[in-house]
Amino acid sequence: MTTLMIISKTKNTGKTAIASGLLRNFIDKKIDIGKIITTKQSSSSDIDFYRNFFPEAENIHLNDSSKINIESLLKNQTINIIEGSEDHEKNLKDAQALDASILLVVKYGENFQKILDHYGSRINGFVINFMPKYRTKELQDYIDKNTKNSQAEFFGIIPDDRKLLSLTIEQLASILNGEFICGEEYSSKLIENYLIGGLVLDWGPFYFSSKKNNAVIVRGDRPDVQLSALQTNETQALLLTKGVAPVEYISYEAEKVNKPIILFDDNTHEFTEKVEKIQLKSSINHPEKIDRISDLISDKLDLNLLIEKLKLPVTR
Repeated sequence: MTTLMIISKTKNTGKTAIASGLLRNFIDKKIDIGKIITTKQSSSSDIDFYRNFFPEAENIHLNDSSKINIESLLKNQTINIIEGSEDHEKNLKDAQALDASILLVVKYGENFQKILDHYGSRINGFVINFMPKYRTKELQDYIDKNTKNSQAEFFGIIPDDRKLLSLTIEQLASILNGEFICGEEYSSKLIENYLIGGLVLDWGPFYFSSKKNNAVIVRGDRPDVQLSALQTNETQALLLTKGVAPVEYISYEAEKVNKPIILFDDNTHEFTEKVEKIQLKSSINHPEKIDRISDLISDKLDLNLLIEKLKLPVTR
């Protein structure tokens, strides 16, 4: 088939997530995946990610002439994947060398007409990521505004999704300088929602089960609220504020149900503000996230159209 380069206008737009979701769908559809190609701009974490989660594909480096033969790639009847960088001149040069077609990932709201113009006919289409739920009525106007001089196909949208933006308990503790009181061995779970255990007017277990995969932010000196939160299956961790360690009974109850308790020095208000700002540190590097983006791509994108486009020669 071809080599598919996945690019974006800016960082943190979801290139790696889209690439991993496409790879999983191609594999599920029994489409041969040839190679995952990296460049000098590829981070070591991205290289490790593809090696760990997609062992079916061979990882090679574009600038390592001993490992890559461009002629063989051009003749190979498989899909090769390369993730571009924010250096669009370098991307275009690499795409021309590999005769690659380009998929553009854009974050809803950013202007991308100049990017389409820059890559010209090498762009086979685009995907809109981080699509807000309540902006769908404006979607067509947004697309029309940015595609006036382009024949690029619109393959679909990926909506805002809590799981894809979530962090693991371990990542939360690391980023926000938390101290594990117990349960560190259970800290690989994803946190999708945060509930504040302050003045809870509803029955405690009812309130703390209102959101799935939640972490409860609560003062360290509120064992009543902490115990109530631990009684629900939806609560995955207690995030204690004000630097006050829990009473021994609370730690005992948390250990019984394998739920981490993490202690933070900030007060509840300060800590909550920090939590709101850390979503950009989220990465796709989690099995549940790869499953989720794969499902979203299968449901929301026109994969058949993309695959048919990949079978055609790149128009020059």
